[in-house]
Amino acid sequence: MQSIVIAYTALALASSAILAVPTGSDSASLNLVEPSPSHLDSAEAGPSAALRNKHKHKGERYSNKVLLFRHGEKRSDSSIGLSVKGKKRAQCLRNKLGKSSRHNIGLILAEAYNPDTGKRRRPYDTVKGLAHDLGLKVDLSCEVDDFKCVSERVAEYAHHGGTGDIAICWKHSYLHKIARELGAKETKPYPDDRFDLIWTLTHRRIVHKESEQCPGLDAPLRHDPDLEIDNVGNDDELPELLEEYLVDNSPQIEFGLNDLD
Repeated sequence: MQSIVIAYTALALASSAILAVPTGSDSASLNLVEPSPSHLDSAEAGPSAALRNKHKHKGERYSNKVLLFRHGEKRSDSSIGLSVKGKKRAQCLRNKLGKSSRHNIGLILAEAYNPDTGKRRRPYDTVKGLAHDLGLKVDLSCEVDDFKCVSERVAEYAHHGGTGDIAICWKHSYLHKIARELGAKETKPYPDDRFDLIWTLTHRRIVHKESEQCPGLDAPLRHDPDLEIDNVGNDDELPELLEEYLVDNSPQIEFGLNDLD
């Protein structure tokens, strides 16, 4: 709580730097002048440009919710495809994430699979019914260990005007790595013995964990440590919040401070 108060105080101080311009005719003319591209490219713009570049690729910023979850249960002999339980879970997800749910899925990603052997097809099989219901095509363009590809697909969807939630169904042992590529902190791995967890990530943080609560598959809700939000790195959030503020507002801050000179 203390760190949140400090963060807001620091952000307020940073905001005051923008407004602290000279009084008189100089301040009256401030709103009439726009910073030129050449000014923003000058040496004074260097530090903020570096900050912008730092955030450009890893954990792109957007407001979409990203839902990360594991494929349905596999067969007992580990052969290709979903087990009976896995097929039931895929059907359950059609209700959990479908049109009548609280979600508004606009993009569905699953890892690429081998069309000849069917290897790694379980994620696709888990979400293909959901995609059909929503009139979407499952994006299979990313290999199972290509986390940057996943991040780029999410960013492309958001930056091209996509406002819906994004569903990512993947091999469970890679879900925390995808979350980190999307900007989350040192997220703990998805449990090996669970198939029912959905992680919700927004603004580059895991903000919610829930059980799918599929009838006949998942245990009733109880105290569940796997649903607790990871508290890793929270003590270091203040510098990150300030850095994000500077990235978002650097052109105005540079222009305002220049006028003070």
